[in-house]
Amino acid sequence: MPGESVERSFLLGYANDAPAALQLALVASAVASTYRLQQVRDYWNQLLGTVTVKTPDPLFDAMVNRWLSYQAVSCRLWAKAAFLPGRGATGYRDQLQDPCPTVWTAPQMLRQQIVLCVAPV
Repeated sequence: MPGESVERSFLLGYANDAPAALQLALVASAVASTYRLQQVRDYWNQLLGTVTVKTPDPLFDAMVNRWLSYQAVSCRLWAKAAFLPGRGATGYRDQLQDPCPTVWTAPQMLRQQIVLCVAPV
């Protein structure tokens, strides 16, 4: 209808088979999308709000206070990707160096990455 507005939410998930996927979809759809979105925002605000730098340059502050930690966690630790194309964070040094920004924001992530790297193959 003209002037009508509709909001849709999409969830992505994974299960080993169709019945498990259906069960996962039923459980996931029982949680309101607004609540789920707020959970994600709260997670990132808690993680990225740990360290606060205040300088005369607000763009520098935004980069240091949020962007660098976000990039370290989402791109380097979770996605094994890089800010610059062509660098995949697969080397041993990369795997130990990349979580360093989490030392104050998420020390458990840093510990988990170190333990993973030094584990016997």
